[in-house]
Amino acid sequence: MGLPREARLGGRRQIREVCRRGRRVALGWALLWWLPNSGGGARLAVQVPRRVGGAVVRNRLRRRLQEQFRAGWAGLRPVDLVLRLSPAEPAAAELGTVWDLLCQRAGLWREARCGR
Repeated sequence: MGLPREARLGGRRQIREVCRRGRRVALGWALLWWLPNSGGGARLAVQVPRRVGGAVVRNRLRRRLQEQFRAGWAGLRPVDLVLRLSPAEPAAAELGTVWDLLCQRAGLWREARCGR
């Protein structure tokens, strides 16, 4: 199941705009750009390069990251996000931790998150 339409950052133009005008934070194998939006919630685009692996591997990573985003969507400020992975394939257990740390470093949570 994909992200709902209102949670997707659509189109090349929007992604380029976030990467050009937005701020960024890097952590290990992930790079996150964000730009505040005037909409009602956060929107996400995930970029996984071909060097990470075949289509099955790339899509699995994309789906897992989208699931992490979906789980915390209500707690995020209204921003447009572009998450780009580096060619090093992360372990599945790292995905949630790195996602939370990236959002925490960027100050994207509406309130402080304890215990994660």
